[in-house]
Amino acid sequence: MPAAILLTGLVFIAFGFFAFHKLPGMKLKYVRLLIIAGALIVLAGVLVLLFSPGKGILMSGSKADSGNDDVSGFDSEGAGAEDGEDSVIIDGSSILIGGKVFNTVEELTEYIKTDGRKEGYRLIDRYALYESYEEVKAVLRDENIPVLSEESTE
Repeated sequence: MPAAILLTGLVFIAFGFFAFHKLPGMKLKYVRLLIIAGALIVLAGVLVLLFSPGKGILMSGSKADSGNDDVSGFDSEGAGAEDGEDSVIIDGSSILIGGKVFNTVEELTEYIKTDGRKEGYRLIDRYALYESYEEVKAVLRDENIPVLSEESTE
């Protein structure tokens, strides 16, 4: 879209210069009008290019999310078996278990004590911070819950 706007403005400017040199019968005020209009269109194209919204943000300024605030921001492509109840996904400093996001280790500890699986968890490292990953392992170890496997997503 911004490229089309820029191209349209450049065509106006080019036609204005062409008309000035090759069409002697065209009035100078029309040539100026073409060049000024082209410059304004190019300026509009540059502004659209600079201020276009980022990925995931609609033109209205609101975010495009699925309505599930607990897992917004997590990459769901290819997640498939990762997002089950037997997986602990550590993404940066956030911890995700079965659709629930825990921002601190204390929240995870409370969940493990009340609703946790005693059969064990698969740990999935999705660009996790080292401290967060080790803290999750320590929580599981302290609660005598086995780590079934340790995986990394790429």
